[in-house]
Amino acid sequence: LGAYACRAVVGTMVPKMMELCHPDWSVYRGVVARYHDNGLFANVLQVFDLLLLSRPDATVFVDWRRQGSEGHFQYGPPEFDLWAHLFEGSDRCQSVGSRPGGELPSPVIEMSSRINCVFMNMLRGFVWTLPAHDLAALRSAYAAATARGLRPAPRLSARADEICDRWAASGGAAAGGAPGGG
Repeated sequence: LGAYACRAVVGTMVPKMMELCHPDWSVYRGVVARYHDNGLFANVLQVFDLLLLSRPDATVFVDWRRQGSEGHFQYGPPEFDLWAHLFEGSDRCQSVGSRPGGELPSPVIEMSSRINCVFMNMLRGFVWTLPAHDLAALRSAYAAATARGLRPAPRLSARADEICDRWAASGGAAAGGAPGGG
């Protein structure tokens, strides 16, 4: 596991971080997050990484349009744009499929996988070994980055409110909420 961790950091994380963050390297207008054939949340975390680590003036372009042959990323029929279904576009983050003709500004950087190695499959257990203040700082950084770039689609927010209201009426609560909705 230690050798895998070293390879992941040196071979994956460091080059991606340098490409995204080094002030003397890339000047890019956007970064593209194409889905990888994993589950939904692995792909969400990839977008979170890009919102946190890419230049603040760059747009994160998400391409979650299914091809039809995926083994794990099976959300909707082929060509279904899951990102556009789940989130509204913003200047900071938007679906590639919502762009006229799918055209992207130039230059863009393509990122096809996760960046933060503490969330990678075999290494994610390491995140729980971080000191509490580092975990809090990590949560705060991701929260700030995603708050600026992500807006759930109104139909999903309305549906979530409807479900939570039903739970509250029956004495239940959503995670983080008080029973009975209070």
